[in-house]
Amino acid sequence: MSKRRYHFIIPILLLLSIIGSFVCIVYNLKYYHDNLWDEISTNQLPIYVADQLVVDEKGNYYIGSDYNKYIQVFDPKGNYKFTISLSGGRSNNFTVNKNKLLFILYGEPIIEYTIDLDKREVISEREIDDKSDDIFALYSQVPPMVYSKGNKAYRLERSLFVLNKISITEGDKTETVILKNVPKFPIITPFWMGLIVLSFWGLALYTHIVLHGKQIKEKIKYYKDKYIP
Repeated sequence: MSKRRYHFIIPILLLLSIIGSFVCIVYNLKYYHDNLWDEISTNQLPIYVADQLVVDEKGNYYIGSDYNKYIQVFDPKGNYKFTISLSGGRSNNFTVNKNKLLFILYGEPIIEYTIDLDKREVISEREIDDKSDDIFALYSQVPPMVYSKGNKAYRLERSLFVLNKISITEGDKTETVILKNVPKFPIITPFWMGLIVLSFWGLALYTHIVLHGKQIKEKIKYYKDKYIP
């Protein structure tokens, strides 16, 4: 095969890169919430980063991600149950007590939601005065992926790409619960968007070189003869 034929490999690879990146972005969309305006969904999402871990008295796990925009609920054995989505503020926080999830949305104004976890619906919504209590400090835990309750410490851990393990430590004993069926698509959408941009400009540059190759060679020869003895 001549060198000229090899030149066709470059634009083909760049085109495949652009098409493949679009396919991956579309594939990633399946992991978004069913409807950003719905409060309860059964669409399980990848957990790349967690902002808060809460464990209720029944041993259910509540994992908040994307500034607690999404809260995924798992039973004590790690089976996925549902996803809660309440967004709109610059930061959110939540706690669980007696089968009720109390969610604080830090926007303008600050809103407190109460969610019935049995009915899986919002049962109350009210504005609150941020000067009355430091609610964020009251509900937050540091570090965010650790939850302590009595003599037990729960820690959310990573398995390669996603957070899908909870280690439970009580005294000298440690056990691990695997969060089942957590999607493991390893590369998030911004990477593919960046690859599309780079591939597009790479293809544009290659096309320019091919169309104006003769002029470019002449300019290179001109400057080489002029400045390089």
